[in-house]
Amino acid sequence: MFLWMIPAWQVFGQQVQITGKVTDATSKEVLPGVNVIVKGTAQGVSADATGTYNINAASGATLVFSFVGYKSVEVVVGSTLNYDIALEPEFAKL
Repeated sequence: MFLWMIPAWQVFGQQVQITGKVTDATSKEVLPGVNVIVKGTAQGVSADATGTYNINAASGATLVFSFVGYKSVEVVVGSTLNYDIALEPEFAKL
């Protein structure tokens, strides 16, 4: 039975390259410098000047998108390899 489960572990643990673009949900403008981190790890990247990011993550991993002044967004990696994210501004209470 143990040998039967090995292929399932290999598929689950494989890293794939995830790409996408991060924009402002209100203005639809690109957001350069957004942090994209694989939750629970030290692995992360920042979106480039065009709002585009590339990061390696395993299926089932959670990506966290964060940027000062915006609400963070978490996305679970599935079979899709492209995630375009729109961050919503976070208005602080005065």
